[in-house]
Amino acid sequence: VKVKLVHAASDTPQSLTLSVLDTSTMLEIRREVMQRLGESSLSKCKLVRRLATGGFQGLADDERLNKKRELLFLGRDLPEQEVKTTVASEPETKAASPPKKAEAPAKAASPPKRAEAKPKDEPQKSSLAKGTQKAESAVPRELQVKITHLLEADQEMHLGVSSDFLVRELKELIVAELGHGRPSAIMLSSNGDNVLHDHLPLNSYAREIEGGLLITGIELQPREKTA
Repeated sequence: VKVKLVHAASDTPQSLTLSVLDTSTMLEIRREVMQRLGESSLSKCKLVRRLATGGFQGLADDERLNKKRELLFLGRDLPEQEVKTTVASEPETKAASPPKKAEAPAKAASPPKRAEAKPKDEPQKSSLAKGTQKAESAVPRELQVKITHLLEADQEMHLGVSSDFLVRELKELIVAELGHGRPSAIMLSSNGDNVLHDHLPLNSYAREIEGGLLITGIELQPREKTA
């Protein structure tokens, strides 16, 4: 089947048409796009859905294409002219996965436990608990972001975005919602000084986002459409 990827935040129409199996996963499609565009970072090839709140949320990597024939894309530019390609077959995808390393030798090398070592169990449990908390915090969730203009306090907007989105992608969403401006001209901060870095995910700025963000470099007023 043919599926069309459409850039969700580009100023000019950008798309890419792929010939794929309807059983292909979102991860397989992302990897194929990454290979065809010569992109080295998988995080710059995101497949998303539009939320009712106006933002976007990433599609799960294990989600199947099934009957979908058009997908929204974010992360980097797509060709302005469509390029047709074919996703690699599933056996090749499976073969590309790295083999699991055996851990048995490491276990054999560990010294026997002593009775006096029992008091150390609690620190180990504490480390495991911390690891569990980190794993839970890594699960993407929807963030409600309030953005206020640094110089015009009456200008503000609210967006719902996935916590695994990069700051750069949030800027692209802002431009897409307003219909004007350039993501590269936007500066986001928590207090006007602490600037959010484009390459970091939003979940690393959870505290700043909870208190609301300040923006410069763009007017938070949609461009009026001319007849």
